[in-house]
Amino acid sequence: MHLDRLKTVLDKELALHAHLLETAQALNEALKKRAVDEVHKVSLHYDETTMQIERLEEQRLLLSDALAKHYGESGHVNLRTLIALMPADKRPEFEELQRNMKLKIGELTRINTSNKILLEASLSTIARTVEMMTLTENKLAGYKSLGQKDTKPIQRALFNQIA
Repeated sequence: MHLDRLKTVLDKELALHAHLLETAQALNEALKKRAVDEVHKVSLHYDETTMQIERLEEQRLLLSDALAKHYGESGHVNLRTLIALMPADKRPEFEELQRNMKLKIGELTRINTSNKILLEASLSTIARTVEMMTLTENKLAGYKSLGQKDTKPIQRALFNQIA
């Protein structure tokens, strides 16, 4: 029946969310260590796991729509609404799955926020480094100009101008 298939999909999705959370934590550690190769490797794994979750979400939506239609509802319904439509004896296991999913997604949201902040800080540092390299090009222009004097002033950006 569709309920058994939905439960299987939700179980797999919950397991993948737990795995994604572990991957996000590994990414967080790699970002803190500034281990570029590790960040790349973990990011690829994170993306692959996210794609697997998306595929399961598509299956879940199709099954949810079919169940909603079976219970007399039309259109898309969320899991909470679907649980309310289910027979009473089936609700507890699906409510538990939904509760666990919410917990995992909440934890994942928190670690992803931390990862976003760490990535933004790294990108900001890279941007400042590139800017400093660009600003020093004028200083070296005299060496490339075949004897022509360059009188452009050099801009200095050694201090954090944001703080």
